[in-house]
Amino acid sequence: MEKQAINDKVNAFQAMFEQRKKYTDKLVDDAKKYFRVIKTKKDPETGRSFKLERKHDVIQKELDNTGYFMSISNGTQSAEEEIIIIRMRDKNEKSYRRRKSFFGLDTPGTETYETFLGKMFVADVAQNVEEAFEYACKPFIQAKSSRTVRTTVAELGKYKLVFNDDGKMKPEHNLTAEQKQILKCLGLAEHDVDSYVRSLEWGTIPPMIHNSAEMKKIEKAKRDAERKAAKDSAKKTKNKPQKAQ
Repeated sequence: MEKQAINDKVNAFQAMFEQRKKYTDKLVDDAKKYFRVIKTKKDPETGRSFKLERKHDVIQKELDNTGYFMSISNGTQSAEEEIIIIRMRDKNEKSYRRRKSFFGLDTPGTETYETFLGKMFVADVAQNVEEAFEYACKPFIQAKSSRTVRTTVAELGKYKLVFNDDGKMKPEHNLTAEQKQILKCLGLAEHDVDSYVRSLEWGTIPPMIHNSAEMKKIEKAKRDAERKAAKDSAKKTKNKPQKAQ
């Protein structure tokens, strides 16, 4: 069980890193535990400019540290029932430890008790949301050993929105087959998402997004288009022949 979990983890990390396209120092740092990142020419098929080599010695050392364990209990349940309970508890404890590290709870970085409580509250809400998302998408995630919550969220993150000239939004590309499967787990159909996206207008976008660099570019393009339309209209009016008095 432990060895399978380690192999699944390494496969999941590899799938996540291979979603990136460019060789960067951050990629090297993120992948350094299990992989060597080698810079290559851009692959025309995958679009990646790097390849991953597994650190088999590191992975094997981690595998060697796995093994059997002994459980002593004063319960009356059978050995089969006991092992199910132990595995569930082990999974819960590892899940909490992983999330504790993911949300930065080992070193909160807060100076006052109030800000510490605020960070704990946000982390607790985030963990509940993440757990609910994982539970809802369980059929999708378990369908492939390389899928994790992170890779599932990353797949949804590929769904991009752009603005039309009229200020309304539209999808940049159609939903992929995997995105449709994820949305189905969340109780959403493709036409529901598409209808909602197309109902969004400039005034409905949160102010924090309005202030982003991308939104400023879009706003500038809209102003330029409006000025051009006004100039064209004025030019047509000027060139329009006057009626004889």
